[in-house]
Amino acid sequence: MDRTMRAGAGKEEIMLMEAYLAIEDFSIVHRALDVRAVIIENGTKMAFVSVEMTSLPAEEIEAVKDRIVMEAEIERENIWVCCTHTFSAPHLLPDFMLAENDASPKRRNSGRLFRMRLRQPL
Repeated sequence: MDRTMRAGAGKEEIMLMEAYLAIEDFSIVHRALDVRAVIIENGTKMAFVSVEMTSLPAEEIEAVKDRIVMEAEIERENIWVCCTHTFSAPHLLPDFMLAENDASPKRRNSGRLFRMRLRQPL
């Protein structure tokens, strides 16, 4: 078995829809928010994802993991997703906390808060 360590890293801007800003009375984006990922392989492939948000609902975390499993062929238990906590982003609520008649983009876009691209999977 080849035990050569390989690693890669990337960063992508989080593109929040304007309607998300209104969740906590934000009106404009002052500074871009990013998602960063590091993939390390040394016999086992692992992914570490850092999201510049105050919080991330479970369904969003699962959507990120689904994408990594599919595109980078990393086992789900080897994927770590965390929020770095910033006061430059609104708090996002999980779907179960939103009213059934809520027409906000959060209800319509569950699991697709931001796009992620893995440009060159290991």
